[in-house]
Amino acid sequence: MVVGRVMFSTKEFLKKRTGKNKVERYDFLKLLVEEFNTTQSLEAKRQVLANLANFAYDPINYEFLRNLSVIDLFLQQLDNEDDSIVEYAVAGLCNICLDFINKDHIIDSPGGIQAIIDCLSSRNEETIISCTNILTTRLFSTQLTRQNSENKVVIERTVSTEDVEKFAELTGDNNKVHYGENGIVHGTFLNGLVSSVIGTKLPGHGTLVLSQNITYPNPCPIGSNLIITVEVKSWRKIITCFYDIRNKQDNSIVLQVGCFLCGAAEEKIGNILNLLPPLPNFNLTSSNDKNAVPCMCGVFLSGQFEKGSVPKESPIFMHEHDEHFMCNAGGNKQCINKCLDVLVKYLANSPSLICGAIDRDCYKERAYLFIKNCGKEWINSNLSAGREFCCKNGEPYKCPLL
Repeated sequence: MVVGRVMFSTKEFLKKRTGKNKVERYDFLKLLVEEFNTTQSLEAKRQVLANLANFAYDPINYEFLRNLSVIDLFLQQLDNEDDSIVEYAVAGLCNICLDFINKDHIIDSPGGIQAIIDCLSSRNEETIISCTNILTTRLFSTQLTRQNSENKVVIERTVSTEDVEKFAELTGDNNKVHYGENGIVHGTFLNGLVSSVIGTKLPGHGTLVLSQNITYPNPCPIGSNLIITVEVKSWRKIITCFYDIRNKQDNSIVLQVGCFLCGAAEEKIGNILNLLPPLPNFNLTSSNDKNAVPCMCGVFLSGQFEKGSVPKESPIFMHEHDEHFMCNAGGNKQCINKCLDVLVKYLANSPSLICGAIDRDCYKERAYLFIKNCGKEWINSNLSAGREFCCKNGEPYKCPLL
């Protein structure tokens, strides 16, 4: 589904695109709204709302959607018990609030902003990202300016004894470990050095940090000449950024961080941000983390594990990718997609391969895809081959209907 795409068009261009089908477009959108309001099928409601959310990104449809009260429809679904309905409603608001008239309508709607804020407690990652995007880079935002055309910035900085003493005085951290001939630089001070790069160079002025995962692999002696590297991995609604600080003398890493960033907001968003609940703890792992397990695919038969448990046996098929993905739901999805590509390519004649790979007979068992991503335990993708397998003496046979 398309979420939050930005379009820049003149009125003349929009009129030209609309062409002779202006009435038909309005009638079609009207039919979608009527179907959503009348159908008793939850699946139909999901499909209709997803379609309306997609139509909401196109400026041609803005006036039609306003006349059909679709913005109110999106807002009304934010407290729906179905996670998918809420996800699509938030996505629709994220798309449609790019227009100033639509933006004002959302802000002026009684309880509208609070309803969006409440959705931040959702367990659905897409919902959280869309809500954060609406609140920070849509409704009350100044446009995040990309200060650097590159995705990476590297600077050098030497930490002096005076730097450490001033930081200790400011924070009150007079731990003896930070003083003397073998004094060690405060970890928070190192993170502050990177913060100055993020806020002024890359991504630039107005950047807000949403979540960080910080490690300090090695101590940083006072007087070290440091190399600070900030790299943006993804310029999306939520910016994914990795950075580290290395000691130039021995190239040892003294700070390593993965974080989520977003664009800055105007002053009036300050009151909104004070109402926000804590964001989930996004687990970020850099591709440089030697302990992270790369994406791995495993196919297990249903007889090899109990529902809700982790398989203890070896998979009947296993494939390892060289790529590392983020250690969160989004990274798991990427790994699953990679595994599906492999299965489609190499398991065309799956019954013969599956029966030949096991050392036992099986009766009406299904093949399930599991993955490993960052961790060492198998994760059930809940995706199966959609058929049952029957094997005897290493050969497949047609499973009886009863």
